[in-house]
Amino acid sequence: MVDGQCKNHYPKEFVDETIHTPNGYPKYKRQNNGIFVIVRGRTLDNRWVVPYNPYLLAKFDCHINLEVCSSVKLVKYLYKYVYKGHDRVAYTVGSVTPDTPRDEIIDFQTGRWVAPPEACWRIFAFPLTDMHPPVLALQLHLPNFQYTSFKVTDSLQDVVTNARAHKTMLTEFFVMNATNAYAKALNLLYKEFPKHFVWDRAHNNWNFRKQGSIVGRIVTARPTDQERYFLRLLLQYRRAPVSYEDLRTVDGVIHDSFRNACVALGLLESDIPLVDCLREAALFQMPHAFAQLFATILVFCTPSEPIQLWEMFKQYCVPITTISSSFPLFPIDRAAAIIVEKFLEPFGMHIHDFGICMPEQSENGLIEITSQQPSPAEFNLVTLPGIIDKLNLQQHFVFNTIIEKLHNKKPYQHLELLHRSFLMAKLPTQNSNCHWILMSIRLVR
Repeated sequence: MVDGQCKNHYPKEFVDETIHTPNGYPKYKRQNNGIFVIVRGRTLDNRWVVPYNPYLLAKFDCHINLEVCSSVKLVKYLYKYVYKGHDRVAYTVGSVTPDTPRDEIIDFQTGRWVAPPEACWRIFAFPLTDMHPPVLALQLHLPNFQYTSFKVTDSLQDVVTNARAHKTMLTEFFVMNATNAYAKALNLLYKEFPKHFVWDRAHNNWNFRKQGSIVGRIVTARPTDQERYFLRLLLQYRRAPVSYEDLRTVDGVIHDSFRNACVALGLLESDIPLVDCLREAALFQMPHAFAQLFATILVFCTPSEPIQLWEMFKQYCVPITTISSSFPLFPIDRAAAIIVEKFLEPFGMHIHDFGICMPEQSENGLIEITSQQPSPAEFNLVTLPGIIDKLNLQQHFVFNTIIEKLHNKKPYQHLELLHRSFLMAKLPTQNSNCHWILMSIRLVR
């Protein structure tokens, strides 16, 4: 008790639901349900209950106070206990009778235990902790997308016109490479710059390093953050750039994006493995699964030519396909783009982030899909000489069923089962027959 009040601010308030407060500590749910107990002659209700966990109390049979820490202050909370030093013990000396008033200051005294190795270490004044070498996080941002700090009382005009707000580690790195003879002679990468120069936070500029050593590390960027990721990739390989435009220049050609500059420099891997993966998936994957695979490759595999992949495999992302020489593939660009876009949304991305354009809608706002079906004679184009002879009994059944349903123009209700039966027929996936029959199944669907 302090000045007649509990130092932990009990009793608390009645609260219907647990809520977070501005100071980072939650207000726990304490309902006024009318339940109370008598402790040492005092009436206590939910306002006096310390946060606890019934399982931990029963398991360890001791007093355990449990608090929720779900804000950014969790970092401070954890580090405070990691670096506070050795454990301290609380003890009391003397005898206590039931009538003796409790004085916590007298009852509990702080004691500290120091091991012999630590005592020697401290006597010789050796440092207890050290980080070597120190690491400097180098800023990474696109043109005019740097972070700006300002006070609440500052006007917007002052923030925009503030010269320091436009000076960052990266922009001043460009300036030093363009104007400083010593920096030009060193011909440094961005991550090597802190070894020879010191960042002055007060004036936002680089100065010559006179002592000490430090390691520079460019802050990370996710592959999903397309241009920022490729900007970081260029900074890892291009020495002494003088501007963003200089970074995008390869062999005298100024590219329109950092991604294209990376492609021109050969910093991205070949798309051949990705093409092989999609080619194989196109033989046996249904459109929904194929579109999901295509979106996954766009997000996580960073293909160097996503537009070429799109042109090669977009027709496999839609559930309806017309196969005939007389009836070419209907315009499916928008249909495929909408389907792939659905799988990109959970990653916070859009299909245009990869340079793939979303085709415009028709006048009625719908995707125009041809309703014409090829005639039996035209459809028999898939039964090229030699293909039927290579089918086994199960595949013959599948193919004949498809042809029959197509001739009768009847919906086939067990198409998924038919598709699985065909796959169980174990036709080699590298055989082109598999591609034709699966495309036939898509046509019926």
